[in-house]
Amino acid sequence: MHRQLDVTIQCGSDVCGKAGQFEAAFNTSSPGSFTATGAASPINVNGLANGTPYSFTVTATNSVGTGPASTASNSVMPNPVFTAQLQNGFNLIGNSTTMVLNVATVFGNVVDSDVTGVSAKIDAVWRWNSTTQKWQFYTPQLTVAQSAAYAASHNFEALTSVPPGEGYWISTYQAFTLDVAGGTGFDYGLISFGTRPQFWNLLSIGSTLTVQDFNCNVGEPPSPGQPCAANFESLWAWKATAPQKWYFHSPQLDGGVPFTNCQYAANNNYLCFDTPTLIQLGPGIGFWVYRP
Repeated sequence: MHRQLDVTIQCGSDVCGKAGQFEAAFNTSSPGSFTATGAASPINVNGLANGTPYSFTVTATNSVGTGPASTASNSVMPNPVFTAQLQNGFNLIGNSTTMVLNVATVFGNVVDSDVTGVSAKIDAVWRWNSTTQKWQFYTPQLTVAQSAAYAASHNFEALTSVPPGEGYWISTYQAFTLDVAGGTGFDYGLISFGTRPQFWNLLSIGSTLTVQDFNCNVGEPPSPGQPCAANFESLWAWKATAPQKWYFHSPQLDGGVPFTNCQYAANNNYLCFDTPTLIQLGPGIGFWVYRP
């Protein structure tokens, strides 16, 4: 999924008032250069690569000819993209950036705002509102208004956006690749995690961390030579591929007493984050955290 940028042109009336055409040239060493033309500001340029920095210059053209190029702009970057490999059924992913995810824009709807290759493949999108302790619901199979009405009739809240650092569920009709525009990674620390509501929270982070490191990051620094305190009761991540199961971790079991996390997980038909392959939290991954 490639992105676009708008170039706003500022110039005096002796230039803007007489130019018949403006051209914005975007330059980068990779993947290449792009140009866009327009009769007035702003100029829209398409085909840019997400996450790639670009600088640009602008020239003005009239019946006499083309004037000199402007000074090169500061570097600009279309937002990077998170690519989710969605499975058929339920998927737990996350908005691990500082941007608010607009649900209607990303997923569209098949009635009057179709997003090609996305809307028809998604049954519903769900977000847990940890403040009201209620589910928020959106379906691309109905219009935005119809989806909100359906949510209200089933005692759900209407889902309009996913805030930074929060996870969300997507139920699909088939497996497909979903591209979601990203941005600067969002991570929790002592203060931001401490303001999360009590009980269940559906989260996501921008850094790749072990569950143990995440626990340390959201609490007080330990004394020298001491382990981190248990800063939440449990953490759960969903394995969407067959066989579908929950990954489980509790910081209270990091010391191995009365048993290890992996022993508890095996005894309860869960998966362990540590074995046989280390599973880490990271960009685009949603996970539950329980704060008693």
